[in-house]
Amino acid sequence: MPESPIYEDYIARCRAVLGELSGDGRADAEHVLRLAAARDAAASSAADAGGDGASVRRELLGLIERLGRRASAGVPFASLARALSADLHGAVAVRAESLAACDRALQMRGL
Repeated sequence: MPESPIYEDYIARCRAVLGELSGDGRADAEHVLRLAAARDAAASSAADAGGDGASVRRELLGLIERLGRRASAGVPFASLARALSADLHGAVAVRAESLAACDRALQMRGL
């Protein structure tokens, strides 16, 4: 049975923060949003998330590291990338923890 979208709300709220990032930080953040949307689409259709899972996991690790070093505007995206990575590893508790961190970071920005 297909799952309901997990990341949809986080994607919408994170988009409001994109304007605070520039250059590579913005490109990395946009990539995290695309990966999250693809994960939701795959879950809702009960299909694979697309691509090689190992390469996506490696890519997410790089995004987590780079976005975590950015200004505070990068924190919600790093947390969302961490949630995606946990999701791909089947670590539901870590995914929930990371989504809660993303939520807190967005709430601190009034989102």
